[in-house]
Amino acid sequence: MNISKEYISTQGKREYKFSTKKYDLIKEYIPSFSKKYENKLVINKDEIKYIGDNVIEKEKKWLTSLNISEKNKTAADIVNESPKSYYQKVILNYTTDHEKTENAVNKWKIFYSDGDNVYLIADNYISKDYNGSGDITDKRLKALNNEWFKNFESNNPNMKAVAYLMDISEKVWGSFKGKYADYAIGASTLQMFFDSCNEYYGRNYNIRAINENGYEINVDGQDEWVDNKYFFVAVIF
Repeated sequence: MNISKEYISTQGKREYKFSTKKYDLIKEYIPSFSKKYENKLVINKDEIKYIGDNVIEKEKKWLTSLNISEKNKTAADIVNESPKSYYQKVILNYTTDHEKTENAVNKWKIFYSDGDNVYLIADNYISKDYNGSGDITDKRLKALNNEWFKNFESNNPNMKAVAYLMDISEKVWGSFKGKYADYAIGASTLQMFFDSCNEYYGRNYNIRAINENGYEINVDGQDEWVDNKYFFVAVIF
């Protein structure tokens, strides 16, 4: 009725839809609004909505029978209420154009909110903890960086990322493996990268493993080796 009065007074030219979760303001619009529904019911863009986390199952059924639906969470809600309680929660109403493809992600979780946008992460993200080079045990992978692996080990944070990139388990990069492939990894190894680059561009880049932190590089056989920056054993393209 209040909204109807506004339409009449403004000749149907309301410039906004009213939203509030404050009890006193809701009471102004709905005089019969009961205190027991404070923080359970809100007005969202002129419609009464319920806050799913704050109502019990019996109340949800009753409200649904009255065609009152749940209020969707906004990016601002997540930041203002309790980010930690929302992060990692599964989103039920987000879909992509690839739902029916073999390797489609069909379940997403809240990863972060900056107040304006909500950022999602695939539910099948890699949650395994990597310790470093000790996780790289396959002889085929070690052979791709044999100069480093035969002499060094490392649990440097960058090496943990490398362990992820070189994880050949099905869960990690398996969706990239064709039926004729032995395995798939997330990046070229550094030695393979330079070997390919040298052959393709006719260059002569050399690398040598100097310690557990990685390699240093020599360009076209020059005497100088770049030693102020270490290169790790995998390269992300």
